[in-house]
Amino acid sequence: MKQGVIQHIILIVLFSIASPSFGQENPTQKNCLECHKKLYEKSFMHAPSKAACLNCHISNGKNHPEKDEEGFTLKEKVPQLCYTCHDPVNTMKNLHRPVKKGNCLGCHEMHSSNDKKLISSLPPDLCLFCHSALAKNVDTAKTVHEVIRKGMACLSCHVPHQSNEPRLLNKTQKDLCLQCHNKPITKDQHVIPNIQGELSRNKYVHGAILKNGCTGCHDPHASVQNSLLKGLFSTANYVSGKSKDNIALCFNCHTPALLEQKVTDSTGFRDGEKNLHFKHVNKFKGRNCVNCHGIHSAPNEFLLMDKVKFGNWDMPLIFTKTETGGKCITACHAPKTYSRVIQKAQ
Repeated sequence: MKQGVIQHIILIVLFSIASPSFGQENPTQKNCLECHKKLYEKSFMHAPSKAACLNCHISNGKNHPEKDEEGFTLKEKVPQLCYTCHDPVNTMKNLHRPVKKGNCLGCHEMHSSNDKKLISSLPPDLCLFCHSALAKNVDTAKTVHEVIRKGMACLSCHVPHQSNEPRLLNKTQKDLCLQCHNKPITKDQHVIPNIQGELSRNKYVHGAILKNGCTGCHDPHASVQNSLLKGLFSTANYVSGKSKDNIALCFNCHTPALLEQKVTDSTGFRDGEKNLHFKHVNKFKGRNCVNCHGIHSAPNEFLLMDKVKFGNWDMPLIFTKTETGGKCITACHAPKTYSRVIQKAQ
């Protein structure tokens, strides 16, 4: 009987010696990789993790490995642990929401990744995983900003951690847009003009750009309208008598009273109370805004152009401002003069 008890005790001791309890001794990298090899199978490894698991993990004294029991914990909570090596990325005015929450692991792998920045997947997929509403817009949009689908995708315009610019832009909105729109761009047999050249060449800039930047009229990601516009705007010479519908985008800023027959103060382009915008626009061949005005900028006050494209012809437009109105000469009609002041009969 005694001999049986002694043998049983010996077996328990031998089993304890043979069975490693990594949480109670100094483990080696080899020990960890016996079970956790898959953590290091991707192309790029996190350097501290590759060097030694104990750079980030520490034993908590519990047996390891053991079912439903963790033998190791992180030395510090994330993001403080990450900031022991990396400079803090939460010091600027605007923070990416995961950064603000201290959730580095929402985007990054901690051990290895197929990307050298250790992100869990590449943009735009990584970004659209959280920005699901944007993903839906991109999937259903008529036009999609090409930059989203090529190169660095979202990171072409946004920084991933923090920025002093709104919406995590990597530059001011105007500078950001013009870094690409500084040359003509051909898309679907349509040429987008050199916007930077146009803005620098012309004296007068559309107030929408000055106040709201490019995104006052354009959606930077995707739109159900042409040219990434935020509302309907036809670029045809004529708007077929349905002006308010076909140039709806303009009325996000401009008053719909521009289309009323008689006005007193909603526009300076009137002859007495006769609204000359109404006269030009409200007809079967209603003139489009772009028949007289520049969309982004123009060389003359009121965004009036010197010449306007009419088919293949550069149609001249000459406007002379007067104290109470002006004089206009175009290929559409003979010289016409208007005055906002009604002359009283003598």
